[in-house]
Amino acid sequence: MKAVAAVLAALVAVGVLMYVYTAPADAPAEMTEAEIAQIEAEVLEFAEAHLSAFGELDADLLMSFWLEDNISSVSFVQRMAGTEEMSAFFDGLVASWQQTNAEWQPGSIVDVISPTMALFQGTSRQEVAFSDGRELVQRVHFTHFLRKVQGEWRIQRNHVSGGVW
Repeated sequence: MKAVAAVLAALVAVGVLMYVYTAPADAPAEMTEAEIAQIEAEVLEFAEAHLSAFGELDADLLMSFWLEDNISSVSFVQRMAGTEEMSAFFDGLVASWQQTNAEWQPGSIVDVISPTMALFQGTSRQEVAFSDGRELVQRVHFTHFLRKVQGEWRIQRNHVSGGVW
């Protein structure tokens, strides 16, 4: 009987510790509608610049939209983690493309999580001319998890999927 009581007491203690450890921190102060609207505008401007950067066919420029560390991307082609893998991906991408044109389709969504975190979801129409002469028109869906670091929005995580238009 003492063993059962000891086990129950230990389980209760572990439960209390788990609750204390996993309990959410105090919620951040509410943002005003004006603050949210400002962040949404900043994120939409960032997304437009990011999409336009693909047309420059410059891997370093594309990498400049990402945080410098702790990044990952999942696409319909592959999963990449870390700056080296992302940089190699963009190097290969711009080497295989001769020209690209992309534009956002109506319906992009910005979900402001905090003053320094946001989600962006959008669909673009991309026309790609490859170096080998092939051409492709595709629809690409993006979901970016963005962080604002030193006053600049950067992608930390993203998911990309798509298909032929």
